[in-house]
Amino acid sequence: MGKTVIVIAHNLATISEADNIVVFADGRISGQGSHTALLETSQVYRRMWDEQQKAAHWSFVQAQGVAENRPLCGASNV
Repeated sequence: MGKTVIVIAHNLATISEADNIVVFADGRISGQGSHTALLETSQVYRRMWDEQQKAAHWSFVQAQGVAENRPLCGASNV
């Protein structure tokens, strides 16, 4: 208590429990408040949150041929 910590986060879940979040867009403050308040009042924050929630369930798979160091789509080594 009595400390101020500044965190720069691209993953909004990291800061969702913070007392005060400041949202920057185009070099300016575009919103400030709690996570809940920003979801209601900041279009920038809401859009970032929604996009991160959609991406949270993504998974990556290895493309065929990559493990064997082979070209994809029938391309030839030059």
